[in-house]
Amino acid sequence: MNGDGTPDLLTSSNNLQSASIRLGAGDGGLLAEKVYATATTKPAGIAIGDFNRDGKLDFVVGEGLAAGANHISKFIRTGCGP
Repeated sequence: MNGDGTPDLLTSSNNLQSASIRLGAGDGGLLAEKVYATATTKPAGIAIGDFNRDGKLDFVVGEGLAAGANHISKFIRTGCGP
């Protein structure tokens, strides 16, 4: 997510209605998580891409598959990238 070539971890939480990023520390470990509140009530899936074509990774969080689920939260240039 920050372009350093080290794998990072993105997760979503139904209980906290949030998504979080833990950047790779470069030694196999992970740094402290950064939590983002979502507009979705039951975040379930994450997609990563350069959605605004600025060369930096962005991510979106989709709502679960419950009836009427039609929300996404988008995080453009979240501040964790270069």
